[in-house]
Amino acid sequence: MTPSIALRTLAAALLVLPLGACLPLDGKADRAMTASEAKPTSLTINSRFCDVELSLATGETVSVDAKVHLETSGGNATAEREIEFVAVQVVREGDTLIIRQGPVGGDPSKPWSFSGSSAGSGVIRVALPAGVPFVIKAASGDVTCNGDFGDIAATINTASGDIKTTLGAKSLSAEAASGDSTLKFLRPLQRLQWRGASGSLDAKGVIAKADLNGASGDIVVDGLTGSCDASAASGSIRLVFSAFTAESVVSASAASGDIVIVLPADANPSGTMRTASGSMSAPMPMTTSRGTATLSGTIGTIKASAASGDVTIKKQG
Repeated sequence: MTPSIALRTLAAALLVLPLGACLPLDGKADRAMTASEAKPTSLTINSRFCDVELSLATGETVSVDAKVHLETSGGNATAEREIEFVAVQVVREGDTLIIRQGPVGGDPSKPWSFSGSSAGSGVIRVALPAGVPFVIKAASGDVTCNGDFGDIAATINTASGDIKTTLGAKSLSAEAASGDSTLKFLRPLQRLQWRGASGSLDAKGVIAKADLNGASGDIVVDGLTGSCDASAASGSIRLVFSAFTAESVVSASAASGDIVIVLPADANPSGTMRTASGSMSAPMPMTTSRGTATLSGTIGTIKASAASGDVTIKKQG
């Protein structure tokens, strides 16, 4: 499997601040803003190049603290004019609170053109009350989320940047076009969906179901309790299960890399292991024929296939 078309589109379309004629960046401008908003039913953050830091609010209001720095060619007057294209705005659309970089009153979906060379940096810090589902989209910048937000759905997409979470949520959908994802979960997660074009995944916590697809990078998940579908075009896969039941179904495929599946001591799955160039091993009865090993268990199912790499099943303890 390859990364979704939507992920590649995000990487190509949202990258901003292209260099013009590589003119000297002799103009500088800064914008800072703070805001306090009533608790919404949902939150959306759209960042062009700022890092995004989301934390748990202590009260029932949303607080925003943002800083934007822009350097351009054409002197300080040009920078002061063009920073308005990327200043942070807070708007409401119905019950959704939107925090975004873009001109006041302008259409944030429409591109703009800077007059010369440009480079930007900044940070958008948001404190959000529990119980509010959120979507974060960052074109160029890291995303950090810390806090137990409750039984909510969370979405994080980055075109160029890392994702780091210590997060409590019901579900998480994450896409990283270019960057690593380091995810820690504070409460049992019903579902994790992750796509990575260029970067690795390291996830820890109680995860009932996982759907994972990496183009270039390793996939490591520790704490699975249900089913998992994982594929890596160029990288290894390591899946650690803290529980494995009759309903557990595991599908793991790697085009170039090893596959390791770690099960509880009492696990007894059925299924198959395959490798075109590598070895296969498991601490349970299996029959092997022409690059395929068949597991003879009766509880849960595993299908693991490596084009170039080893396939290994282990047991804890």
